[in-house]
Amino acid sequence: MRIRINFTIDLDLEEYREQTAADMSKDELRREIQEAASSDVILELHNLGVRSARLLGSNNVYDRRTRTTRSEQLVRKP
Repeated sequence: MRIRINFTIDLDLEEYREQTAADMSKDELRREIQEAASSDVILELHNLGVRSARLLGSNNVYDRRTRTTRSEQLVRKP
């Protein structure tokens, strides 16, 4: 079974920088939070004893070079 998780978090970048002492760009912060969220979900499933749970990939990562998201790149491949 595959489950796609999609959600949006609103936060103040400056507040995040102040509270964490991290000097990150918006893209770096976005990537870090997405990875933390997916890791937490997998870890929780493993804690429940579901050892087969694994991350298949992240589909909403924006690529500045191609100006598309990862899912758009997958769809456009021949």
